Amino acid sequence: MILSKDSKVQDILNRPDAVALLEGYLPGFTKNPMLQMAMGMTLTTVAQMAPHLVKPEWVSEIDEKLKALGA
Repeated sequence: MILSKDSKVQDILNRPDAVALLEGYLPGFTKNPMLQMAMGMTLTTVAQMAPHLVKPEWVSEIDEKLKALGA
């Protein structure tokens, strides 16, 4: 499965390379106590709900890099 900003957080977290990518932008993201609530959401939704954590200008960059990871 190719990941993107429209992938669910739980799917992104199933890939160690994608986790490393997210942690580069969002240090501590995978250890955030609120993470369980976001597992069924897309990264786009998380960014809309928590722009103080996931800066809107990062979403397109993360999207491109997730897609570049391939399947």
